[in-house]
Amino acid sequence: MKPITPHLGLIVRRRRLLIAMLHACCLALLLPGTSEAHAILLRSDPAQSAILSVPPDQVCLWLSEALNPAFSAAVVVNAASQRVDDQDAQLALDDASKMDVTLHPNLAPGVYTVVWRADSNDDGHVLSGSFHFTVANPDGTVIPSACIRVNLMLQHSLTSS
Repeated sequence: MKPITPHLGLIVRRRRLLIAMLHACCLALLLPGTSEAHAILLRSDPAQSAILSVPPDQVCLWLSEALNPAFSAAVVVNAASQRVDDQDAQLALDDASKMDVTLHPNLAPGVYTVVWRADSNDDGHVLSGSFHFTVANPDGTVIPSACIRVNLMLQHSLTSS
């Protein structure tokens, strides 16, 4: 008569696997912030794809966490890739997750692209992105969407610096 020990080894291995899986699940639940910490753009003013009847004075970006001011930036360009901001992107004094950039006065009607880079003050992860807004003509008409051009070179230079 043979002992039933081969089944006992299988039971022990399954039990160890189950315990390891439970430990992994507990760690994932206890440490979620370490794997998900990125400064994500939550909203902006002007909003993405907004059509404005009056040109804005500034662009405000709200991100999901505090930013490192030394490595976070925002640039605003027109359809000809010319900067229309005052090169003064800075964190708000009362909120380290908000970045503001002042625009030239009286922007002409057209499409403007905001290119941003956010360096998380919490973990150093860098995210970047872009969006556009449009200033309408005085009669309310806008440039056709086929003319919208995101300047990828500008985004690349901003994210690689």
